[in-house]
Amino acid sequence: MTNERDRYAAITINPSASALPIFTTATTSTVHGGLVKTYYAQRSSVPGTLIISEATFIVPQAAGYANVPGIWNDTQIDGWKKVFVSRELKTAEIKEYVQLYSKAASNAIEAGFDGVEVHAANGYILDQFLQTMSSERTDEYGGSVDNRVRFPLEVSDAVVETIDAERTVVHISPWYKCRDMGTEDPLPDFATFVERIRDGHPNFAYIHVVEPRVHGIKYGGLVAFVRHFIANLVEPFLRSHRSRIFPCVRGKDTFWHCYDRDTFYTTKAAAGYTDYPFANSVVAPWYVAE
Repeated sequence: MTNERDRYAAITINPSASALPIFTTATTSTVHGGLVKTYYAQRSSVPGTLIISEATFIVPQAAGYANVPGIWNDTQIDGWKKVFVSRELKTAEIKEYVQLYSKAASNAIEAGFDGVEVHAANGYILDQFLQTMSSERTDEYGGSVDNRVRFPLEVSDAVVETIDAERTVVHISPWYKCRDMGTEDPLPDFATFVERIRDGHPNFAYIHVVEPRVHGIKYGGLVAFVRHFIANLVEPFLRSHRSRIFPCVRGKDTFWHCYDRDTFYTTKAAAGYTDYPFANSVVAPWYVAE
């Protein structure tokens, strides 16, 4: 029996809507797929609904049935992640987000940044609206190219209005394949998005497009990179290297420093973050908040 209160430990629920565990074999092997995602999405359509999942095996030797989910490896965790999808933003919330982006841009300039890069890439919220893989809306923010680009454009317009077009950048990743992203043909949406920015804001600072390394590098007015920039804060590096190949060279008379991949995502540590040596002075960078 469910106690008629609306808060259980760290969660707040609707006490009139809850679902007890059920036994299901709707999974493939021990990994949940699209059918289970649909099942849970249907039954969680009312905000605050408490749903207790089916029994989930913790290790293979504890499994007593076939086609029942497990949670002991990364593949199974990824399957469960597809179940826990975020709810669709309401139109009023989208409008609020636009204003929040605008306020954040204003705050960045006040803090001393030279400009702001709006993050519409890598599966984050604005990218989710642009990609057909994730955009399932049927209102003014989904269903067509014009509608899918609307939210990112509204954010870009708001930031431009707040801090000026010459200080505004947009970051997109049309060919991003992680986090369940990866539209089969991203060009219609992203080309429209870029064209609207170009036509609406001729003085727009630039558009930051990420293309996976497997697709090769196409040089434009600006070539940007991260891994080698982390380890090579030196003028010769910034001036001299425009080839696709970035060799790792060691030696006291060379200016190449090898980056340490193991330190890329460590927290609260100087190693691999601020301990690479300088060689020569560099031109003062243009700081952009993303």
